Amino acid sequence: MNTQEMVDDHAAEQVLASIIAPLRAGKIVPFIGPGLIELAHPAVPTTPEALAAFFGTRVALPRRAKGNAWAAAQHIESMKHRSTVTKLMNEAFGPAVAPTALHHYLASLGLPMIVDTWYDGAMRAALASRSDWGEIQGNTRAGIGEDRWYRFYDSLGGEADRVERGLGDADGAGRELWTPEQQPHGAGRQQQGESQGQPRREPERHQPRN
Repeated sequence: MNTQEMVDDHAAEQVLASIIAPLRAGKIVPFIGPGLIELAHPAVPTTPEALAAFFGTRVALPRRAKGNAWAAAQHIESMKHRSTVTKLMNEAFGPAVAPTALHHYLASLGLPMIVDTWYDGAMRAALASRSDWGEIQGNTRAGIGEDRWYRFYDSLGGEADRVERGLGDADGAGRELWTPEQQPHGAGRQQQGESQGQPRREPERHQPRN
């Protein structure tokens, strides 16, 4: 779908009409991207380019990393340390973002799975009034020292066991919010260096440079 079709009211209504029934039936998994929160005019980066620009205001970036959030984060991790990336991500996405009407609508449906691909935390906030869901969040092995790329959390943010306390437990919760490992407002395990859509690499073992 091109840009013209996306802004055409008739085309938009046709698309919505074709997906609303399977969405409500849980046959479609919604993927939420950064463009959605632009409707709320938040005080956080709403595009990868904006995040890269934010990094550039805090750290001098080489030309190859300018305008590319993931290249910028990898450069900062290599030159400064992983903890610097964590600090900058917390700063960039520190302000709370109010969920949009669509966030609240999706939360009201009790869908089996929602995938949040950005770092604002608005979908988690929209689900806060419910207790029948859990979160699967990406996690860096460098942070927990084990061969495990994700962890589970209950609706209150506490770490959970998938079977006994978290997702798919005996009370029929089974509603999952998937979030990237870098998303703040979760369990404090935000990293951008090994980010979504990019090849993962083994964490570097080095001391911070002065």
